[in-house]
Amino acid sequence: MHGFYAADNYAATALRTRTQVGYSMADPSVHVAAETFAFHVLPDIGENSLIVVGPDDGTNHLVGGWIAGRRSRLELWAEPNLPMEIHSWIEGMLEHRDVYYQIVFERETPDALWMLATLAWLAPETILPVGGGAQTRYEQYASVRAFEGAGVGVIGKPREWLETFGPEEIFHVRWPLTEPSLTRAPVREARLASQAIDRHAKEMLLNERAMAEPNERFLTLARARAGVYADALEHEKQASAVAGDRLFLPPETAVTEYFYIDRLIRSRVAAAAVRSYVVDEFNRQVLRRWTELNGWPEVRLTTRRTFWTKGDWASFWEQYQEGVLHASDVVAAADAETERLMFD
Repeated sequence: MHGFYAADNYAATALRTRTQVGYSMADPSVHVAAETFAFHVLPDIGENSLIVVGPDDGTNHLVGGWIAGRRSRLELWAEPNLPMEIHSWIEGMLEHRDVYYQIVFERETPDALWMLATLAWLAPETILPVGGGAQTRYEQYASVRAFEGAGVGVIGKPREWLETFGPEEIFHVRWPLTEPSLTRAPVREARLASQAIDRHAKEMLLNERAMAEPNERFLTLARARAGVYADALEHEKQASAVAGDRLFLPPETAVTEYFYIDRLIRSRVAAAAVRSYVVDEFNRQVLRRWTELNGWPEVRLTTRRTFWTKGDWASFWEQYQEGVLHASDVVAAADAETERLMFD
C-alpha cells in the first residue's frame, strides 16, 4: 500500500493550518523558538547520540546499526540521521500537533529477516483517525486540488487519493502536553499571539508617517500625532515575549530572577516530557512491532547520555524556592544539558 507523500494545500487552507511564509513579522521568531525547543528536547544530533539496548547483544547491534548507524542514511530517514529525524517529529508536533508516518517493513525472501525499510511522512491534513485502540484505522484522503497554489507541476491528470491504514502501519505521535493549548498546535498558538506584534508594528509605522506628513489630516495619522500609539514599541516587545512563551522560550529581555528561573524550568520540564514521550512511542509503535515480526527479544532506543527528568526539574524548582539552590545552580543544570557531548 502506498500513501500520499505530499502536503494537500487545498485541505490545509480549508482547515486553516496553512500559513503563508512571511505572512507575519513574527514568523522568524516563531520558527527559531520551535527549533530551539527541539534542540532542548534532544541537544545531541550526532549519529552516536542514541543507542539500542536489550537483553541480546546481537539484536542490539543489528537494530542499532540499522537505525542509528551510517547504513541508515540511505533511505530509512528523510533527515541525515535518526536524531535529526526525531527533531523533525518534534517540530512537526509543534507545527501540526499530530504527526503521522507510514511504517514499511520489507524482507528480500520469505525466509529473510524483516527489516525497517522506511518511515514515510504523511501530511496531517490528509489523515483522519477512526475508531480507537486496536480497532483504530487511519483514512488518508487527498483531493484532486491537492497541489493548487503550491507551484508544483503534476504529471498526468490530477486525481483524488484515498487509502486506509491499520494501526500497525502508522507511527502516530501527538503533542503530549496540555499547554499551551488542549486543542491547537503550539506554533498555531504562538501565531495567534503574534497577531498583536503585527498590529503594534503597524502602529509604529503610523507614528513615523505622522511625523513625516504633519499636514495629513487622515484620522488614523491624526490619532498617531496625538500620541495614541506612543507605547507601540513596548507593546510589541510584550507581544513578542508572549509568542515566545507559547513555545517555551525563556525571556531574553531583562526580567526578575524569579520570573526567569520560572520560565527556564518550565521550558525544561516541557522538553523532558516530550523527550520521554517521543522515545517511548518510537519504542512502542516501531521497535516492538519490528521485534515481534522477527521473534527477537525486545529492544528499546535510549539516549546515550542521561538527561534531567521532568521530576528532576520539578525538584529543582522546589529547592530554588526553598533557597537550597541558587539561580546560578539552575542555569548551570540547564547549560549542562545543552553542552556539546563528545563521543569516543
